Amino acid sequence: MKNKPLNNLPTTIQQLAQWMNDNFYRKDSYALDGNRRNEGFGITQDTEGYHCFFTERGLINILQSFSSEAEVVAHAFSIISKDQSARTVCIGFLSDKAELHQLLFELKKRKICFTQDEIPYNGPRYRVFVNGAQAAFTDDLKNKYYKNQ
Repeated sequence: MKNKPLNNLPTTIQQLAQWMNDNFYRKDSYALDGNRRNEGFGITQDTEGYHCFFTERGLINILQSFSSEAEVVAHAFSIISKDQSARTVCIGFLSDKAELHQLLFELKKRKICFTQDEIPYNGPRYRVFVNGAQAAFTDDLKNKYYKNQ
């Protein structure tokens, strides 16, 4: 599924959050709601203005400051709209290659687009991601193939 056309770019944090929701962007890596994330990008406001920040291990690093909400939202939008990984949902986390092939077969049978990778995590682990718009059609697969061993 493609992004909805951008007739009006978001100019408020609330509009940005709605745009993310409408376009199936996960919000777990972005702190737009005033909540902090241990890892990820966010927007905050204080008496000195609006700030884009990045947190790593809970430590906040201010990346850039802005005098208006519209400016900070435009900056955040330029970052978030390019983050295609924020539009995916991990439905498979496996150590067994045979199970990986079963999951991939099922996704192909359902004509669901996916990406996959392999990471070193107590031995190789295979991850499978689907577009956020299609995640609703894969809940049964996630229940079966997402194994955090």
